[in-house]
Amino acid sequence: MDGFSLTMSVTVIANMIAEKKTNDQLELLVAVLNQLADTLDTLCANRELLEGDAQEDKDDSDDESGIGSPKSTSDDS
Repeated sequence: MDGFSLTMSVTVIANMIAEKKTNDQLELLVAVLNQLADTLDTLCANRELLEGDAQEDKDDSDDESGIGSPKSTSDDS
């Protein structure tokens, strides 16, 4: 879905929700959705951090085992 379609869809959904809810209900829904968004953002950041640490650990073990290192040639002629 392109950005235009996504924002249009979100706007339509927001309008559909807003027409059936009171201001108090909307304020509570906004608070809940903000908390959901913040929590999902935190989980994504944590996942990226853990994946980055796992990649660094893999890179470190590859370096120690010689994997990924250029092979040395002994051309002493």
